[in-house]
Amino acid sequence: MKKFVFAAVVLLLLIAVVVCAGYFLDRIFFGERKTSSASFRIEDSRSYKVAIRDLKRHFYREFSLKKITDAAKLAVEKARRKGVKGVKKLEEIGLKSLIAALGDVHSSYLTPEEYRRLAEDIKGSFYGVGFVLRYDKKLK
Repeated sequence: MKKFVFAAVVLLLLIAVVVCAGYFLDRIFFGERKTSSASFRIEDSRSYKVAIRDLKRHFYREFSLKKITDAAKLAVEKARRKGVKGVKKLEEIGLKSLIAALGDVHSSYLTPEEYRRLAEDIKGSFYGVGFVLRYDKKLK
């Protein structure tokens, strides 16, 4: 009887560990991606919250949170009406509009790809052979 109880407890603990691991892996890898583009709200995204936090901490002048949030919401709605479906793309559009609404020509939002390219340019890490092909009519 003791072996049966011990086996049952071990089995229950194993199931609990597997369920918890699945839950946390799902949150880590798919947390924000489960939002459908139809129900996406820029103000609910983690990136929006980080951007607002950073603006409050580091932006050099006062700004209207309502004004920049409304600009981001409007941009997301316009993009949605134009047929943009991806949550990631809607989020990027909203964040670009959020920063643009600050009215500062020296502030902009960079997508991860844009940031990677900028970092590569600054670092000086370039790949390729460095030639250009063109058609020259004079050689005919």
